[in-house]
Amino acid sequence: VPSSTVSESAVQLTRLTKPVVAGISLPSLRRHRYPSGFLFFKGVSPKLHFDLIRTIGEGSFGKVHLVEAKRGTHLYDSDSDTEEECQSPQIAACKVLWIRPGNGTLSLTEDSIKDEISTMAALNHPNIIKIFRAYKQDRAYNLIMKYAGGGDLYGRIDAHGKLPAEMAASTFVDIVSALIYMHSFGIAH
Repeated sequence: VPSSTVSESAVQLTRLTKPVVAGISLPSLRRHRYPSGFLFFKGVSPKLHFDLIRTIGEGSFGKVHLVEAKRGTHLYDSDSDTEEECQSPQIAACKVLWIRPGNGTLSLTEDSIKDEISTMAALNHPNIIKIFRAYKQDRAYNLIMKYAGGGDLYGRIDAHGKLPAEMAASTFVDIVSALIYMHSFGIAH
């Protein structure tokens, strides 16, 4: 492990230990509150605004689909997002969660889904996936989020083996930065 790489990352990490709270006030994280400009559709199918490309993941609580915005549907804000994002095809991930009441580990209440949506909508950090809008139809919630095509960390390690020290240090700093940001709002992950 090159010492210059690790020490440089450690210096960056030290700088990140002071919470950076940009653009969000604590009251916006109150239960089931959504920031102004966030779109929440009730009784509307996301098929009205998006075409399904394919299913990209499935878990205990739902599925994730790759979707493309239909003509006239815009995900990115030209004031706050990069020019590249605004001009690229409007590809997103659609996380579908079904309400499953109960007390077991596989239960998913409407309140817990609403909490996830309002928390994600209030956060604005480069290492936290951005949620654009949400749809509620019957017992399903569809969360339209930024598509991160690179996959997750475990998938990367499985595919390529051990990460080089510089990449591991950089990834660690990114993760800790996001956790510090969330913890500054009293959110545990």
